[in-house]
Amino acid sequence: MSLRRLKNWYWRWRLRNEPLAHAFDPVAYRSLHRDVAALGQDPRVHYLRFGRAEGRDPGPNFSASGYALLNPEVSDGADPLHHWSQHHLSEPYCVPELKGDVALVQGQQTVLVCGHQAGRTLYGAERSLLETLDAMSGLPINRVVVLPSALNPDYVDAVRARCAALVIVPMGWWHRERPSVQATVRHFVDLIQRFEVDLVYVNTLVLDEPLVAARQCGIRTVVHVRELPVRDDALCATLGATPQQVLERVGQGADVLLANSVYTANSLGLRNIWVVPNGVNVGSFQSLVAHPDRPFTVGMVSSNLPKKGLYDFVELARQLSDKAHIRCHLVGPDNEWVQSVKREPVPENLVFVPYVSTPQEALADLDVLVNLSHFEESFGRSVVEAMAAGLPVVAYQWGALPELIEHGETGYLVPLGEVDGVRHRVELLAEDSALCERLGSAGRRAATDRYDVTVTRQRLEQVMRHILSF
Repeated sequence: MSLRRLKNWYWRWRLRNEPLAHAFDPVAYRSLHRDVAALGQDPRVHYLRFGRAEGRDPGPNFSASGYALLNPEVSDGADPLHHWSQHHLSEPYCVPELKGDVALVQGQQTVLVCGHQAGRTLYGAERSLLETLDAMSGLPINRVVVLPSALNPDYVDAVRARCAALVIVPMGWWHRERPSVQATVRHFVDLIQRFEVDLVYVNTLVLDEPLVAARQCGIRTVVHVRELPVRDDALCATLGATPQQVLERVGQGADVLLANSVYTANSLGLRNIWVVPNGVNVGSFQSLVAHPDRPFTVGMVSSNLPKKGLYDFVELARQLSDKAHIRCHLVGPDNEWVQSVKREPVPENLVFVPYVSTPQEALADLDVLVNLSHFEESFGRSVVEAMAAGLPVVAYQWGALPELIEHGETGYLVPLGEVDGVRHRVELLAEDSALCERLGSAGRRAATDRYDVTVTRQRLEQVMRHILSF
């Protein structure tokens, strides 16, 4: 027997002989974690060797992060499922239901709001859900929220502050070759029935089980599309489907579609679409002013993935390295791609700024923001946040960004991939403080008029009143 087969046999034996064995669902584990399925690795072996340390859910009936949240004595790196087997084995499963800070009002209609991401660090998916809940707050409806994990306690608290109840349901993304996980569907059916839900609102096109449960219960559905499947090969590969197959499924699964931009709506090519853009609380951003006592600073705020323009920003820093008065800030996580950049010689003007939890912190030291994304953005949240902060923006003329930026009025648009064009605009802004102030002020006015949360609230209210007839 080879060493590899011997190790796999050992881990399978371990799982069979632990008290938690009956709670682990190997088929559902593959469905929840498509990367494990793609590796072709035994799910039991993967969970024991890697999954539990990574905080992965062992199946649809046990939220590892939710259990750890409810049982703070479970230390980092420990296995929540093993702890459960020692202390709560009599309980059938762990799908935590947390009371929210907003009272549940009898007689009001109830909306079940479903998010698809709740990571340790907050990006667009998490922030858009908070904004949606804020936009719904002025409506006479109860809000019950479902998240796939509880990895970030601060985010959990932020969601609870905006709803009547929060439930942590382990769930993966829809995949064309994966049937719906029936245990997950049953959880949603139970929630719909217990809370007497009138509408299921899904904050993305990648979830499946909430829509299946809604159809079984005869409940209307809204899907808020924030993705561009016809432009995003990586997303389609993750879903195991062609863009057309993704669009057909969305069109069949939702009674009403929302899009986060006109560009997204046009790319879908489907009927019955309302445009409800991402909203920004402009009032929470102070208009930033130049700091003459420090170098002029251009920054990019992103998840630092190659498709987000990581390497273009490094090249921009190289092209600006002979300008002693210009500094380049890369704001975001120190991931494997950033580490690969750091292993090479980097220009002295390039500063790596760790991930910060709020966009206000990320923008505080910048004079201009650039967005150099190589995949087509469906919206461009960092761009609008920079405009709200009174910063000029330079971006590629790509995706939905031309919908946000008025060339020469609130910033500049440059053809995709032309880093030297970006450099030229940054140098122009660095030499003209009055131009920076003019573009920044115009950008803040545009953000207020078109993308403030009050605008989002008004548009979402129109949709909800149309669907729920109140």
